[in-house]
Amino acid sequence: MTPDVDPNATSDVSGENRLSLHLGRLPIDVRVAVYSTLILMSGFALYDPGTVALNWHEWVREFGAVLAPVAAVALAHAFAEALGHEVHTGTHLSPAVRHTIVRHNLQFLYPGIVTSFFLVPMLILHVPADTAVNMLLLLGSASLVCWGTFAGRRVGLGFWGTLTYALGYGAVGLLVVLVKYWLTH
Repeated sequence: MTPDVDPNATSDVSGENRLSLHLGRLPIDVRVAVYSTLILMSGFALYDPGTVALNWHEWVREFGAVLAPVAAVALAHAFAEALGHEVHTGTHLSPAVRHTIVRHNLQFLYPGIVTSFFLVPMLILHVPADTAVNMLLLLGSASLVCWGTFAGRRVGLGFWGTLTYALGYGAVGLLVVLVKYWLTH
């Protein structure tokens, strides 16, 4: 992944550039990835699947628990962005603007898709559903540490500054894990 400013990965259709990474041709808006990860983690903090082994039925339930919140946010953002553009410009959306809005808002689903891939080995190994949720929360926290490290390096901090950023972002993930523990125990 290479850092790049991509005019197609804007938060709105005004042309405002956002920092994005590219995985091949796939743009990843850093702000959207962190936001979506926190939404997923918050959903998992409230989700209590019980202690049954992860089977196909439970996998489908957890898959839904993963994608439903980020899909709702993606649709809400797309709708608000389209409405905002129409109100601001006083015109209908052109196909190019629609494409830009859809492309940008699909990025909210990326962390959910990655998380769903992590559920497959857990399904095969019959991991208890509550353990799977806890592992996904830890994965989300690790992801936030990585984003903190990226942010620290991007702003030019040295080792200790970058470590502080990484730990700060990770602390946000840990807070979500603690809320889950508080709600379920």
